[in-house]
Amino acid sequence: MNYDRYCFFKEHAGGVGRRDANGRVAWEHARVALDLARAEEVLSRATEQGIARVEWRDDDYPYDCDGYTQDEIVEKFRSNEWSGPFACLVYVADEVAASLCGIVVGPKHTNDPYCRVVEAELASEIESELREALSDAADSARLDPGSDSRPDPLTHPEAWCE
Repeated sequence: MNYDRYCFFKEHAGGVGRRDANGRVAWEHARVALDLARAEEVLSRATEQGIARVEWRDDDYPYDCDGYTQDEIVEKFRSNEWSGPFACLVYVADEVAASLCGIVVGPKHTNDPYCRVVEAELASEIESELREALSDAADSARLDPGSDSRPDPLTHPEAWCE
């Protein structure tokens, strides 16, 4: 796993709060960042191998937020403070495996970090499915006598120790 991935998610992803023995809330930013970094790594490998793909598209439903009036929402979109709403879909073997709709991000064309967080969160929901697809692809490559590629080290670490 890449340390830069971990640092990115430590900065941009939220944490999970849990109560300790004294009743205080302890935030688990590091664990969440590590989980998202691992999920993103698996998604990246699956995408590189053509097993998975991520698609962003305009969401068909109007955005609704309880914290703002309709006029405030319209102004935020008109001023380009917000863009969207969008839907993010993660496909595995050409089937939608995870999705999230109603996503609103910052100004257009700014590569908003929240998009990367959304992709990693969706990948974490289907991480076992992604790992299984990577493993199946590695097994197929291993069975193909014309293949000279080694299996993915995430799914078959033993193959790298021979």
